[in-house]
Amino acid sequence: MWSVRLDSLSDIRRLSVSDRAPDVAHNMDKIMPAVIDRLNDTHYKVVQAALEILEILYATFPSHAEAFLEKTLVRLFAKLGDAKEAVRQQASHTVDSLRDLYRVCAHFPLCYHLLLNM
Repeated sequence: MWSVRLDSLSDIRRLSVSDRAPDVAHNMDKIMPAVIDRLNDTHYKVVQAALEILEILYATFPSHAEAFLEKTLVRLFAKLGDAKEAVRQQASHTVDSLRDLYRVCAHFPLCYHLLLNM
């Protein structure tokens, strides 16, 4: 059920901005793939929540999350063309946040490669 998936994402959000943030950082290798997979969810509210959480995780744990940047960008670029306007807007905002967080020059080859393979 979509509401259960949404609740689990809300729990991750709460943990990542609480005093349990070190636990989130320690388990980033499990958390990030789960959140990234939610970008392909069938319910738009789950997708929106996943986009919001990705933004929080990248901002809060940039060095831990950077390893997942390629997989995230592939999904984000796909969401820029989503049928739901709210998802497109959130995806655009998340891309903007990642652009501001990471040096564009350092990741230009990655972005170029991803766009060529879409």
